[in-house]
Amino acid sequence: MTDEQEAMAGRPIGRPRRLEKAVRTRPIPESLVEVALAEFRETGELPDDRRTAAQAIDRVLNPRMPPPPMGPERFGAMVREIAARLEDEDLDAPSRPVRCARTELYHEAVYGDDHERHVARRILAWHADCGVDVTAHDYLSEAELPDYGTCGMHLLWFPERLVKPPHARQARRLLARYADLRERIDRS
Repeated sequence: MTDEQEAMAGRPIGRPRRLEKAVRTRPIPESLVEVALAEFRETGELPDDRRTAAQAIDRVLNPRMPPPPMGPERFGAMVREIAARLEDEDLDAPSRPVRCARTELYHEAVYGDDHERHVARRILAWHADCGVDVTAHDYLSEAELPDYGTCGMHLLWFPERLVKPPHARQARRLLARYADLRERIDRS
């Protein structure tokens, strides 16, 4: 794309583009992540900035992250220690963490579209208001993943929540028929 096309698309060009890239790639200060994490633990609220929210969630999912950048000697020692541990581990293990309701809800709260993000963040805030530790390792450990749709909507009992009298039996049959159709669809 030419600079003129970029400008017409509403994207920064030239120096502003380089500046925007530099800001996006700059590491988030550790103190800011700590504040966001403390706020998340207390209220269930994540920051609006997606990068900061992702860092806070990453700290919840990986609490034993290495400290921020260090001197070359300490870094070399850490690399040698990790390499020694990797020799003993099974390298065929899946690299993506096992899907669970907790990680899916966190993912929706950070990376989902506007609607998914709003629903997931409201659920996290609601649980925190009820006194649930949304950062605990066993948070949502009993919750099932949905067959379809988002985890947030599933936790709000959607679409079952739509079943109301006087047509409850008909609605349940319809939901069962949809579930049957989803199972029969070839997804290969």
